[in-house]
Amino acid sequence: MTINYQGDDSEESRLAEVSQNLIKLLDKEGHNYDATSLPEIFKPEQSGTADLHLVKWGPKASQVTRVVKTNKPAEKLTSPRQRRHVIERGYDTRNELQIATSIDHPGIVKVVDYFDSETSKQYGFVGPVLIQEYFPESESLEEIVLNKKEPEKKKLSLRTVYDSVVSTGESVIRSILGRNKRDSIYDIALQTAGTLRDIHNGEGVKDNRAIVHRDLKPSNILVQNKNGKIVAKLIDCGNAAPIDSQKSGYLPTMGGHIVSDPLCMGVFSGEERKYGFDSDIYGLFSSILYLSKGKPAVEYDPDRGEARAIDSWESLLNHNGKLDKEKHQRVVRKASKALVKPLRRIAERALSLYENQRYKSTDEFYNDLEKAVQTSDTTTRLRKLGLAAILAVSVTAAGIGLYAHGQSKAKLEKTVATQLADKETEKKLRVINLYLQSRDLGKDFSKINENERYNQSYSDFMDEGELNGWLDKFYPYNYNKNIHEGDQKTAFAAYLDPDATYEAIAECRGKTDWGTIGEYLMQHNPNLWCETNTINVKSIDNIAGIIRRDRQESIKTRWAQAEENYKTKKTAEQKEKERLQEFYEKERNYQEQLQQIHK
Repeated sequence: MTINYQGDDSEESRLAEVSQNLIKLLDKEGHNYDATSLPEIFKPEQSGTADLHLVKWGPKASQVTRVVKTNKPAEKLTSPRQRRHVIERGYDTRNELQIATSIDHPGIVKVVDYFDSETSKQYGFVGPVLIQEYFPESESLEEIVLNKKEPEKKKLSLRTVYDSVVSTGESVIRSILGRNKRDSIYDIALQTAGTLRDIHNGEGVKDNRAIVHRDLKPSNILVQNKNGKIVAKLIDCGNAAPIDSQKSGYLPTMGGHIVSDPLCMGVFSGEERKYGFDSDIYGLFSSILYLSKGKPAVEYDPDRGEARAIDSWESLLNHNGKLDKEKHQRVVRKASKALVKPLRRIAERALSLYENQRYKSTDEFYNDLEKAVQTSDTTTRLRKLGLAAILAVSVTAAGIGLYAHGQSKAKLEKTVATQLADKETEKKLRVINLYLQSRDLGKDFSKINENERYNQSYSDFMDEGELNGWLDKFYPYNYNKNIHEGDQKTAFAAYLDPDATYEAIAECRGKTDWGTIGEYLMQHNPNLWCETNTINVKSIDNIAGIIRRDRQESIKTRWAQAEENYKTKKTAEQKEKERLQEFYEKERNYQEQLQQIHK
């Protein structure tokens, strides 16, 4: 996508000079480049610290387009952020050449040729000149949402921009993502997460070194819709680095402050933290949420020392000017409603500021995304069933059987959603029981002997961090008094349903004791009250409850199977009866024919 540049005369003259110098460089030093005309200026308003041009390469009959990337001169780096990254930290085409040429992955735009610093210097360029593959008819996530056909929006403030486009964002998004926006977002999320997983594991990387991108933002994720098939690629490795060479003190690039991990920004966190795999995951999923919502959820700007929720514009900092993690979590949870349901739980982990809740590896992140897509596919198939369909749906690993005959489509969807929600609650109750077991036994949660557990899956232990987070909030340990303070059951309720618990606390004027919260829930949310109130302090009692519920579900399954077996048996008997009737009818006709012959 080529955009004609419209800027001031000095910048226009500079770009014309860059084009002339490129012609000379490609003509004298290059091979097979078509330097007969000025290269086209390519997305100049997006290039940040570099100039991008399109050139033709190859024989006339089969020319292909390539992108030429050159560093802007230092005097043209106008923002403090640009100058810091290029001049102080060296994140320009030098670093990109080193990293990008070590990666060979279909999900990352490749560097196919380059001119070294010594050669390019002769033609007026600073640093290497990179030649990259061209990803035709593609748009970045930023372009998809903001619609670059209206460049005047660039002059507006951040909040004005997002408020002005959110009403039209849906139509803009549909233009490239096609009619099914949901499936397209799944495709983009899965493809980019797969690419990230591979380079994090060193796959497709020279010497198998794990690489972090460090600049995942909407403008660095390109999407192409080719005959209805979505293809997504990552670009700009200028900020990338091997994970083992990380230094503390990460700061976002231009435009990155709306999706960058605030835990890596010392001005907000109060400590210098190294950029890790989880920070890349944060940047990627923030970009996916941005695409779904039509604007970012939060903005963390270290240069201005501001952190705000985009929707409400409220500060996300506490009275000390540091991160208010609970505020951030609430904003993320609210913003995540723009996502399809299977992605919302992923958002809470990917964008969490509590490190014990975050994804520890991109493999785990990718696997959860894959499961979310499979869940969505199942729901989609159910929606396509006719109103009078006779269904047999088996839901959950515990074997909950639901046999729905002649149900309406809406009733079926509601039933399946209820079953899935019940199973999620059941899993959380098991995690609570594990926690109580560890206290009974006086052992660490993760070290409970296999024989002392009640059929717990590995995934149950992975949720320990989330439960402990709620316990720390509502049932913290006072080391001076050597006792727990607060209310344990309020923590359990928040873990089971944070939205309902927050509402209860807000409606009860901030009180968090279970006596008050339980009374409110008993009237307004009896299901949550019942689930929480029946949790016994001793884990053995909970085990008995879990066993009883499992047996009840087992009986339901077996009874449903007995019903199905009975129907199968009766159907077989009816078919046998009809077969015998047909046989006797034929035999009778045969005897009648014999009698006629004898007569």
